[in-house]
Amino acid sequence: MLPVYEKLFNLVLDTGVVPEHWTTGFLTPIFKGMGQMMDPQSYRPITILSCLGKLFTSILNERLTNFSNIYGIFYKNQAGFRNNISTVDHIFSLYYLINLMKKTKA
Repeated sequence: MLPVYEKLFNLVLDTGVVPEHWTTGFLTPIFKGMGQMMDPQSYRPITILSCLGKLFTSILNERLTNFSNIYGIFYKNQAGFRNNISTVDHIFSLYYLINLMKKTKA
């Protein structure tokens, strides 16, 4: 099936036309397993998406990430949405700065 997927994905990339059912999700409530079954807060929503759409966006994301890394589009201190880079340091810095500001204004 790989050659079929390759032709299909290249056609989408060449034409810029993404099949609508690849972009449509169906929201389904899933019972959390606790609480009242009649209570809406006892459910969490999940989205059912097209497998082909998810595969296509995964490949596209990988290509864009590689391109961005090769050409240095990301700033060195950008941590969000990057592999093997944690946002924990940024969260700590922000937390520290907020506490520092609170102490200096008090």
